[in-house]
Amino acid sequence: MFTGSCKRLRIMKGSEAIGL
Repeated sequence: MFTGSCKRLRIMKGSEAIGL
């Protein structure tokens, strides 16, 4: 579960970077 959360957060961060 923890790993999944980390992965999700990483994806969100990546999306933000792409948006910027």
